Amino acid sequence: RNFGTQKGEVQVTVGDAPGRVVHVSDNSILMVMPSGEGDRAVTVRVGDQQTGVGGAAPQAAAGGGAQQNTPPRNQFDFAGPKITAVVPDHGPTQGGQKVMVYGADLGPSGRNLRIDVGGIECIDSRWVSEDAVACTTPPGSGGDKTVRVVVDGQYSALSPDGFHFSYSAPVVRSVVPATGSSDGGTRILVQGGNFGLTDSHPVAYVGPTRCSATVWTDDAALTCITPAWSRGPVVSPVTVRVDGQTSEATASAVYQFGNEKAPVITSLAWSRAPTDGGFTLTLFGSKFEDNQVSASVGKFGGGQEKCLQTTWVSESKVKCVVPGGVGSHLPVTLSSKDFPVATSFGSVALEYDPPVVTAISSPTGAIGGGLRVTITGYGFGLYDSKPEAKIGPSKCRSEEWTSDSSLACTTPSGQGQQDEIAVVVGGQTSHQTDATPTFAYQGLAITAVEPAYGPASGGTTITMFSADYGDLSSPASSSSPSLRATLGRSAHGTSCTRAQWLSISSVSCVTPPGVGARLDLTVVTEPTAQSSSESYQGYGLFSYRRPVVTSVEPMLGNSAGGLPVTLHGRDFGVSDQDPTASIGNTACSRTLFVSDAKLVCVTPAGGGTNLNVRATVGGQSSLGLDAFSYLVPQVSYVEPPSGPVTGDTLVTIMGRNFGRSSASHPEGIIGGKACVKTAWVSDTAVECTAPRGTDLFARHHVLVKVEGVESEEESDAQYTYVEATGGHAEGMELQPPGSERGLNQSTSKRAPGVYLTIAYLVALGFILAAIACVRLVFANKGSGGAKARRGFAARAINRVWGTLFRSAGDSAADASFYHIVDSIDIEMEASSDIDLVEQRDAGL
Repeated sequence: RNFGTQKGEVQVTVGDAPGRVVHVSDNSILMVMPSGEGDRAVTVRVGDQQTGVGGAAPQAAAGGGAQQNTPPRNQFDFAGPKITAVVPDHGPTQGGQKVMVYGADLGPSGRNLRIDVGGIECIDSRWVSEDAVACTTPPGSGGDKTVRVVVDGQYSALSPDGFHFSYSAPVVRSVVPATGSSDGGTRILVQGGNFGLTDSHPVAYVGPTRCSATVWTDDAALTCITPAWSRGPVVSPVTVRVDGQTSEATASAVYQFGNEKAPVITSLAWSRAPTDGGFTLTLFGSKFEDNQVSASVGKFGGGQEKCLQTTWVSESKVKCVVPGGVGSHLPVTLSSKDFPVATSFGSVALEYDPPVVTAISSPTGAIGGGLRVTITGYGFGLYDSKPEAKIGPSKCRSEEWTSDSSLACTTPSGQGQQDEIAVVVGGQTSHQTDATPTFAYQGLAITAVEPAYGPASGGTTITMFSADYGDLSSPASSSSPSLRATLGRSAHGTSCTRAQWLSISSVSCVTPPGVGARLDLTVVTEPTAQSSSESYQGYGLFSYRRPVVTSVEPMLGNSAGGLPVTLHGRDFGVSDQDPTASIGNTACSRTLFVSDAKLVCVTPAGGGTNLNVRATVGGQSSLGLDAFSYLVPQVSYVEPPSGPVTGDTLVTIMGRNFGRSSASHPEGIIGGKACVKTAWVSDTAVECTAPRGTDLFARHHVLVKVEGVESEEESDAQYTYVEATGGHAEGMELQPPGSERGLNQSTSKRAPGVYLTIAYLVALGFILAAIACVRLVFANKGSGGAKARRGFAARAINRVWGTLFRSAGDSAADASFYHIVDSIDIEMEASSDIDLVEQRDAGL
């Protein structure tokens, strides 16, 4: 109020953007809103006075005194970005496809824009208008990729179901070699396309069996190690699965187990049959053997059913009378006693006739649905294959198969004339013809709602449109007492406030607080002098905004779980609506509601970093926020610290952050090799069955991996392989004493077996030193008496040594075999003689 009447003096700002004022009265302003995103404060300025940020209009004090502001409370919520179409919705794996993303509220020009395809940012993102943006797709693979548009890094929209982007499916063109051992193990080169510009871990199959190993080479080639053939056809198609997409089976890309000529089905004659069977199908091929030949056809949903009659005609021709069935692309199998089985694949397949709808028991029903009707026709199948029925775009609430010509349907809610009644049997949908019946909904319907979504706190003014609400213009008041509106199921709906008749085709109301998506609306007009009471229904027309998680506190927690973590955000509901939260793919042990902007999650046991945090309220889940990490596992020590190189020793690894239960799947690692078995004991202990070692006396780091996160190396947590009983195992590498794997030599510790070797070496050193000393003593020159004494001493030492070490039966003469200083003795004797001669010659 108090806006005055001079339009030129009034300015309205929404956030930082000015709106265009069209008309002003003392208590209302008609304006054109500027573009923007999110919640923005509305500020009104009249002359040189304005409201507070987000506040109400200026108010005049009585008597024309100074004007003052009311408390701030007015906000305008711009509808977030919305995606309605992605054109085109497919492109090559190499990327570079120009894609237009259509929607609404995609932001004004100049804002920061990001477009993702399957979580990968587009090569180029370009703003076109508020209703369209352009993207050049990145390289990728797989189908059904969600497209996301992010404006200013905080306002995002995801493409709805049916409007996703798919990369081209893989194609297999050739297989080299095309034959190999039935035992498997043959390396074959699979060539084709759309295998991915990067390694997306494709998987190749030979028939239904996965290759023993698949190695990606590039976008057009990969290698398969063939599996062993067990049973079934020996000639099978080779297919490749990449990121959820599987190539089609073709006759040009097949592999044969074994080198002998095997039966092959190459084509079918008249491959379409009625659902009640009895049709003769002709199989063409080669190597058909007339030895208890039997043909069968595939069943929808899996399995095989034998032909009613199989007739061998020639080596290249067999006839089959097909049984009743439903579906398309069904394989045909041929078998003979003592010969391999042949199965058709690819386009060589049987197809039953699709269903046809001819009538419906009741052509009209209430807009609320719930009417049980009988749909008649043919081609519904001789057995219950779980058919589906649709009235217009909506699936029946329930279906019940009766026979090949009829089924029962409980009508869904809807409105208006529906020109399509369809039945889906065996994956085939009935075709519309001029004879197809129609169904008309009767009743007063709410046809549309604007806006179609709002915050969980409520307070959104919505306008509900209908063909004819009648004339409720009297009494003329801002709120119509003769009008009621509810949001939600009529039996459990919540009343809107300020329901107001606007025109013969529109009614407005203010939404109550709530949560959930695709909620129903009801408008009830009370009887007046001019009209009777009427009830208008609208089904699935309004949704509360999905919850949003903006931050998490704390962001780090113990792997044992049990930590209260606060989730901050919005649209969690103004009351407890049984919200749930999850970290990674694991639900919180307990989720507590605090407010519309806060939840508390009691963390589950787990591990990993940058895990996705989500909140789910009213069946709607928030977009993931990569915000929580578990503490990295730590290893302190191991017991025992050594064990036999043959492995199988039970080793207890002590530390922390190993998880609160076995669900954390800890994995022990010794020297880079995974333990044979790892058993969780507690958050601080796991038991590891040691793997077989590859060397002796080397020290290996012991690690623990929890949810993909590996502990760091610790010097006190190491394990040593020692000799097993009876010597070290064959093939084991004997490391030098003191060596270790991945450690500095200066910090090594010797294994127990090394000390004995050292003792032997020390003893040998003493012996050699003793011999050297003896030689030194007796080598000194002296008088003849001394020489004689030296010779005597040497002989004495020899005799003592021989006495100590000779055997019991040895004679005294035999003791000379044990002399260790014979050479010394001889040298001493010779030295004495030489000395005497030298002394005589010198005249001494």
